Order: sequence, then structure tokens, then C-alpha cells
Amino acid sequence: MRLLLFIAGIAVFIAGLWLIAIPGSWVSAEIEKAAQGSAVSVEISDLHKGLFYSFTSRSITIRKSGKTLVSIDKVKAKFNPVELLLLRVPLTFEGEMGGGKISGRLALKPLQRRMTADVTLDNADISGIPFFAAVGMKGKGLISGSYIHKGKEGSMKFSVKDLHLEDNPFFGVPIPLGMFHSAKGAMTTGGDTLKIESLAMEGKDVYARIRGNISGSRMDLTLELMKDSRSPGFSDIMPLIEGFKVSPGYYVIPVKNNIPMSPAILLINPRLA
Repeated sequence: MRLLLFIAGIAVFIAGLWLIAIPGSWVSAEIEKAAQGSAVSVEISDLHKGLFYSFTSRSITIRKSGKTLVSIDKVKAKFNPVELLLLRVPLTFEGEMGGGKISGRLALKPLQRRMTADVTLDNADISGIPFFAAVGMKGKGLISGSYIHKGKEGSMKFSVKDLHLEDNPFFGVPIPLGMFHSAKGAMTTGGDTLKIESLAMEGKDVYARIRGNISGSRMDLTLELMKDSRSPGFSDIMPLIEGFKVSPGYYVIPVKNNIPMSPAILLINPRLA
């Protein structure tokens, strides 16, 4: 009985410490401070503490170079109180983004200003995620995927269905994005470099894949285009890509350019801001 009373007392003490002794402003500040040593910044709005080291927030916004990457709404999160006392902040959370569901785990180390993240996204509309508009993919589509961030490096895998994009060029190549209806990709970031392992897009009788690196403001990419003779929308651009034909219906186009100062470049290389 005494053991049970002791355990109950510890539980009450820990809960009381969270509710009374730890202000919500401190929680917000420590989470935001922990991200300062990484390539991104975090802003927490309207945080309210709950029982057992939980809290809710109207939104958590992640930025790079002052540009919004993602904003998570209606956040519900929870700390591990034991590690919180050791100044390690493992945080599990769930929320909404672009009409879809997002969940994951953040491991924050405020004293070292380090953060790791493991995040999963399910059926969010890309129109509600500023990152995609920043890299030129303006339109609608339902994206699902995952993102892992450790130190200053990150990796992303995603797929997009029901894709409807504006007819912008594809990484500067005059291939209208509106002809593609699905996409999937794998990318990594480290320092000033975005490495595109593969970004593939598919439409009716047409398929495109791009690989390579964007370092600073310099693109060093290769675009492969495969199309059927029945593919619509190519009559105007055929004279522009004919010189890159490898075989009938197959084109390999190098993309090696300096690109204009844009939100996309500032997201990759903050020192250009």
C-alpha cells in the first residue's frame, strides 16, 4: 500500500510541476530555441498546457530563411516528463496540414540547439503546403509521405495523386507540368545542397524523371522524358527538345543553369538571403 501511495505521490508531483511550475511560454521558447541550431526555425502559436505533459497549439510553423515551409494546425502533443527534467525534449504530436493528417516525433536538445524529426503526412493538398509553390509546383494534389531530419540533414519521400498543376516549366525545361497527373519523389538535404534522388511524374502517355543536385543557386540535373507518339501537348515544344532525343520517344535533357534568386533557392541556401 505504501508503495502505491508513493507512486501516486510522484505522479501527482510530476503533474503539478507541469501544470503549475512550468509556464507555457517557457515550453514554446525552449522548443523554438532547440531548432535554432538546425537549418530551420520553429514558431508556436497559442500554446495551452493540458494534463500529463500534454499541450495543444493553434499552429506550429516551420520556416527557413524567413520563408514558410509548412504550417501544422490544430496540434496535439505530449512530452516525456522524465527526459524533460534531463533537458531532453522528446515530443510526439499530431495535427492537420493542407486538409490532411500529420503525425510524428521530435527530439529536441535545447542546450545543444539540436533537433531530430520523424514525420508522416497523409493525404494533404499541396496547395496548402507553401514549399511546393516555392519550387514551382503550383496547383492541387494529394500528397502522402515521410520526412526525417537529423542535425542539419534531412530526407524526404513522397507520392502525389490526383495531381493538377499549372502549366509552368519543369525545372526550367519547357515541358508543361499540367500534363502530369501523379508524382513521387525521394530527396535529401545537407548544408546548401538539395539532392534529388528521383522526382518522377506521370501523365497520359508521358513520363518524366529528374535527378541530380541543386547547390546554392546552381542546378546540375538530368531530365529524362519518355513519351508515346500519341502524347498530347508536345507539338509546340518539339522543336525545343528534338536535339536531346536519344531514341524515338526518349529524351535526356541536361539542366545545368544558375537559377534566379527565388523562394526555392532561399529555402536551400539561406546564406543567399
